[in-house]
Amino acid sequence: MQITNIGINSSNYSNTFKARMFEIQTLQNLKGVRCACCGSSVIPPSDVAHAFAGLASPLSKVLENGDLNIWQEATPVWHTLVNLAHKYPEDSLDTILQSDDNNYSRLRGRIVTDVTLTYPEYDRYRTSTIAKRAFKAMLYSSRNELDVASKVMDRFVECKQYLQGEPLKAFETLQRYALMYPNKRLSEIVNLPEVYGYHRAKNELYKQEQNKKLDVYFDRIIKIIKNEDPLSVECFKKVSKYARDVMLYDGDINGRKDKVKQLYLKKMELMKCDAVKEQVFKEIDEMPLIRASEDSFFTYACEKKLDDHSIIKNILSPKMASFKYIVRRAESGNNSIYNGLVMCNDCSVSMGKDDYASTLNNNPDMKRYTLEQIKFVADCILSGKIIDESFSRWPVAVVKILEKNTDGRVSSEMTKYCNDVMKYLENKSLENENKIKNLNNQISELYKNKNQYNENPRLFYVEENKLKKEIEELERQNWEREHDLCYLKKIVAGEI
Repeated sequence: MQITNIGINSSNYSNTFKARMFEIQTLQNLKGVRCACCGSSVIPPSDVAHAFAGLASPLSKVLENGDLNIWQEATPVWHTLVNLAHKYPEDSLDTILQSDDNNYSRLRGRIVTDVTLTYPEYDRYRTSTIAKRAFKAMLYSSRNELDVASKVMDRFVECKQYLQGEPLKAFETLQRYALMYPNKRLSEIVNLPEVYGYHRAKNELYKQEQNKKLDVYFDRIIKIIKNEDPLSVECFKKVSKYARDVMLYDGDINGRKDKVKQLYLKKMELMKCDAVKEQVFKEIDEMPLIRASEDSFFTYACEKKLDDHSIIKNILSPKMASFKYIVRRAESGNNSIYNGLVMCNDCSVSMGKDDYASTLNNNPDMKRYTLEQIKFVADCILSGKIIDESFSRWPVAVVKILEKNTDGRVSSEMTKYCNDVMKYLENKSLENENKIKNLNNQISELYKNKNQYNENPRLFYVEENKLKKEIEELERQNWEREHDLCYLKKIVAGEI
């Protein structure tokens, strides 16, 4: 895809987009954070990237294979790739991004800046999208062929603690296969005739068992309809056939029953069988939720010819951390860090287009898990686990948005937290003021000894500019703290 096909003319976006992405990643990568919807532990994306480091193909090899030639048109992106490949010839992109000089946010920000300078007519949001797609292409291309299965499973063993249910069983089965075939790659193992044949047979038996369970409930529904209106039975049999597919295969597991109810409701209104609605809905509520088995995972991996990266991703993705907006963007919600919570991918997908308030109606425990997440992040801020001070407002701002969006159903007393954070910010401001005084004294001393730089006056101005930049940075930090302090004081006073 060429850059000229992606860019569009529009007003320039502010540089806050890069900052928002960095803040969201900081929240997702927080160790110990739990899903705000189901309360389960989530896998930080940084842990997955760290596990891939050393297992994927070197970036130089990926470029030689020509897998990323589509990015040659996006000159700054291509130059960054080539420079990294020359600097780290034996390392994969995952390994390169582990270094402090080349972390994801900084490298992506650099590419965005280069593209913006090269193509000033393109807005920052679009250029950031280009960089994001380029990184995904880089990572996926280098992860297509990982190391042998034994090494891969050893590197990902720390992620096992986050998994539950069928993904956990699939992970443990892969571990056993890695011991049986230590020198084969994951994609080779799942395509072995004995592995594919065994899991395919088990998956077929599982499907038959689940169909039998559902048949009991659908037969009862047909009997209920038959007693009410025998002439409409054939129409409802067609509905039952489609409803069975929804109960078996629909991606939104928690929303399957609601979709089936809507199917029957439309047909009952059309055939004027509203009298049996409650009986039909009762049968639907009693239906078991059918989840994919570990055998379906192996069958799917073989039939779709998944590569090594996709096999691991399919197992871990349900519990990977994601950022979910409280108020949807389509409903005038902003895209700031204050309008979102950390959730696992499973819950994020299950919510779909529903906002927080509508999901809360069907999941009363969501309130408790949300408040636990807010308290956890607040404790991390006060204990110094989160160094970035821009998060100091996050717990308070999120609570305010939740109170407004849920009509007060989700709320928490944040006065103590506000007072603690205000003391912390005031102490940091005083420290910065003392540092600024010391730096001004150094500048004064520098001017007193200016004669010592007569032979090299350039060195004097370098030292002076260095000290002035430090003062500017400290003043900027204090200005941001004053802004946060003003917000927190209004919260305590009840003005917001």
